[in-house]
Amino acid sequence: MRKIANAVVVAFILFPGSGCFRGSDDQTGKEIAVSRLEEGLGSDYFWVRVHAREFLAQLHPGIQTDTSFRAFLKQHEAIPGERIGAWRVGAMAGPEHDKGRFLDKIKEAYLDTAGTDRLHAAESLAKLGVAIKDMPGGVIQSDIDSGGKIKGYILWGLSLPATQDAAPDYKMLLDEFKKGDAGTCESIAYALTKLPARMPAEVWEEVRELATDNRWSEFVRNRLKLALFLNSENPGQRDALKKEVVDFLQNEDKRLQYAACEALAAKGDRHDIAALAKMVTDEQPVGPGSEADPGLVKAHADVRIAAAFALLSLDKQTPRSPSGLSDLDWVVIVLFLVWMVGIGFFYSIKSKNSDDYFLGGRSMNPIMVGLSLFATLLSTLSYLAYPGEMIKYGPMMFFGILAYPIAYFLIARFIIPRIMELNVTSAYEILELKLGAKVRDLGTVFFLLLRFLWMATIIYATINTALIHILGFSQDFVPWACLLLSLITVLYTTMGGMKAVVLTDVIQSVIMFAGAVFTIVVISFDFGSLTEWFPKKWLPHWQEITWKVDLNQRMTVGNIMVMALLWKVCTSGSDQMAIQRYLSTRDIASAKQSLKTSLWSSAVLQIILAVLGLALASFFLKHPESLGPGTSVYENADTLFPRFILIGLPAGMTGLVVAALMSAAMSSLSSGLNSSSSVIYEDIWIRYFPGFMKHMHPLQKVHWISAIMGVTVSVCSMFVGHIEGNLLDVVNKVVNLVVAPLFVLFFMALFVPGATETGTFWGGLFSLLIAVLIAFFDFLNLGVLMILPVSLVSGIIMSTLLSFLSRIRT
Repeated sequence: MRKIANAVVVAFILFPGSGCFRGSDDQTGKEIAVSRLEEGLGSDYFWVRVHAREFLAQLHPGIQTDTSFRAFLKQHEAIPGERIGAWRVGAMAGPEHDKGRFLDKIKEAYLDTAGTDRLHAAESLAKLGVAIKDMPGGVIQSDIDSGGKIKGYILWGLSLPATQDAAPDYKMLLDEFKKGDAGTCESIAYALTKLPARMPAEVWEEVRELATDNRWSEFVRNRLKLALFLNSENPGQRDALKKEVVDFLQNEDKRLQYAACEALAAKGDRHDIAALAKMVTDEQPVGPGSEADPGLVKAHADVRIAAAFALLSLDKQTPRSPSGLSDLDWVVIVLFLVWMVGIGFFYSIKSKNSDDYFLGGRSMNPIMVGLSLFATLLSTLSYLAYPGEMIKYGPMMFFGILAYPIAYFLIARFIIPRIMELNVTSAYEILELKLGAKVRDLGTVFFLLLRFLWMATIIYATINTALIHILGFSQDFVPWACLLLSLITVLYTTMGGMKAVVLTDVIQSVIMFAGAVFTIVVISFDFGSLTEWFPKKWLPHWQEITWKVDLNQRMTVGNIMVMALLWKVCTSGSDQMAIQRYLSTRDIASAKQSLKTSLWSSAVLQIILAVLGLALASFFLKHPESLGPGTSVYENADTLFPRFILIGLPAGMTGLVVAALMSAAMSSLSSGLNSSSSVIYEDIWIRYFPGFMKHMHPLQKVHWISAIMGVTVSVCSMFVGHIEGNLLDVVNKVVNLVVAPLFVLFFMALFVPGATETGTFWGGLFSLLIAVLIAFFDFLNLGVLMILPVSLVSGIIMSTLLSFLSRIRT
């Protein structure tokens, strides 16, 4: 049996490649790690063998459907005290058709109140992610009343959601933790390191407070620190916690060493290899007959296989060169960046005045302007998230495309003609022409706050969420990568102005389309044809189509269409980035054409990315060995596209797709810089500081504004990661806060004849207040989806009412 198991390990783990182990010395290190897992599979200690098989299953899902597993199962499933371990391995990594049977056996063992291995059964059910709320309440309540570790495991199981899209009940776990005994607290602390969904920001902060409370044992507090490390999205906090986790490797408590190895397997990087390798090569005696205490010998064997698992996990996460890319990939990326800067230099010679710089001479090609608008409004996060959304939830989100014809009609019929008939450079000039300077100032502040936060976050999120992992760089490099990408974008935007922004946006749009299409083509070649991987029926885990508007559901067709329609209309009717593009075209017909191009481009790319999601799911279901350690296709859908970029694309094409990810960020940043600099120049400098630096040519002033603002955004992006809490959740809320209030100002200016300056000003602030209350204070228990519609309607009503009252007073 052991020879077969060893052969399996060697065949599937010691494969040719160049991950974190490179060169002859590093390959020897990999061989030692493999040999430790081999030793674990043949250990004299039963639970060491179980853990070795579980680690092997995480490294290579489905590998244990062989003869060695059946022999292992036959040897142990009839032995009380061992059968749970054998069934747990079967439920995790046995043949697909048998996994349910093994789970049922573990449930039966737990429900057998006279059984001697109920504690192991309760722990195993929780570790396997089995929600136990539907199990007999009497048995569960009895275990809760008894306290100790089994209570903690039962609470863990009760906290698990019944569906994949729901979150664990963290509140219940923490409430029970605060009043639990030592055994219960230990089990709950363990659970917090294993729960599938990331902790919400408020839960993370609560756990951090508990980890510093001396009422709990040192071991429990350290377990909580591991949970904080595994759930931290803040680089500064994560790095500080990681230092403690690495220190745990030298702790005298073997349980903590083992847990630290598991944590580094999930969230470590190649900088942790040296510390883990030291543990793997530790030659402390591990066999019977040594003078060491048998319990310590067993614990040491467990730690060594955990360290081996962590090393092999890190190796699997970095399957290419030290940077994660080939030389050809780097050539493609560098040529792309040089091309962008070259375009900026070319158009720097062409721009003669601020009108050329900001609006391209008001004569730009509407098709190119439309592609630019599309690229501007698509972030890297959306580019990566759409395939994962399709995999995990199905096509529901993409029904928002159905709202585009309505959006086009409303914008083209009512908004664009009113904007184009005014000879303005800044969108916010419209507000002063129609209502007064105070409303213009409020609109300017709204826009600049929105775009500064948005630009800094887009750059940071692009680097931290995607590129840093693909490129294989240390987390310490994130701020500098943000700075570098920002400065390159600032360079070509500052030099070339609107014409450079639009042309680079067009190129970047083509690259984004090409990256997604090439990925689909590569997967189709792997299957032999497109029809081989395309699903033939509605997948069972996808949400069923619901057409009505329903605030109690995550997504319905009605919800998505309403949100897509409102967002498109509000953005197109108030955001300088959109209005600036309409104004850069020749006339109303050209502006409408640019809008149509933008909507068509957005719809087509969303469909391509949805299809890409299906292709990625099929690829990883066919090749589960290509998944990252401890990941699955449906639970980790958002990670599949970046993962495939690394392991599935040929050299050169990976560089192209990485360039596509950069494109999504750079197009958003360049447009944000150009539109924001135009607002600062037209709405602030000319109005409030007309005599400042009057000897300087207006175009030079614009260049200086763009450069200073770009550097400011670059520096801000370096510090975005230090914001407390769940960064992306906070930013998504904050960015969406201002969309409706800003449009309220334009709606009143363009469509309400009796609107007054005072009424609109305070109505806009009221709309912002409502958005803040919904986003951060659960106002009327309305969800995040209701921020935009409720703040929009309330703002318009309040502005109209206050305008009416102000007219009466005058």
